[in-house]
Amino acid sequence: MKRILVLALFTFTILQGKQFPSFVQKCKLSDTNINDCLKNRAQEFSKYLADGVRAFKIPALKNFTIPEMKVRLPWTSGTYKNALYEPIYVYHADSFEMDLDKGIIVFNLSSPRASLRANYVLDGKLIQIPFHGEGVVTATAENITSSITVTGKKTTRNGKEYFDFESGRFKFGKHTIKSVYFANLFDGNVALTERINEVIFANREEMFEEFFPLLEVVMDDLVRRIFVGVFGTFSLDELFD
Repeated sequence: MKRILVLALFTFTILQGKQFPSFVQKCKLSDTNINDCLKNRAQEFSKYLADGVRAFKIPALKNFTIPEMKVRLPWTSGTYKNALYEPIYVYHADSFEMDLDKGIIVFNLSSPRASLRANYVLDGKLIQIPFHGEGVVTATAENITSSITVTGKKTTRNGKEYFDFESGRFKFGKHTIKSVYFANLFDGNVALTERINEVIFANREEMFEEFFPLLEVVMDDLVRRIFVGVFGTFSLDELFD
């Protein structure tokens, strides 16, 4: 009977995703260099994000897709659907600072390269030429820096101490936009398509000033899901040594 109860408890724990991942090395809360340890753990953790981490309720980030974004500029307005942003899970952990007593976590990271591919509908006017297009847009950026800031507070549940998520903010920093191309502008008129794409590329920084805040909103939600999955599932005694 006792074996049955133990087996049932073990099975229930697995089904609830409560088993702590064996591949995660824990840091010591009492370690004066805990931030260095956390930075290293954050770097190691990146290789598991493509397929997701069930125990932390983190979805697979491979083929990360944004359903829809709408961008308005003085010279154009557009709708972008099924935007594939990748590889979102490839990054370098630059620094990690955590102070649970003050309720703040700051993670700075950088990515060597990222690409965006979406189905677009675009209307606008450039160099006195009205244009309309429907097709696929592709864009790439390199040397992207960004930061994640999370706030929360310590709480006690069922006799265990947790860090409850309150807010999360993702912010893009420096970057270099290497390419932007809208296929099939002017219903496939090659000459006009190439000419307008040249003008768009020349004004790419203005365009992406509107894109990045939209991406940041999407990333804010992802930050929430990740941190709630980690800190909401496991107590501090379970997360740290």
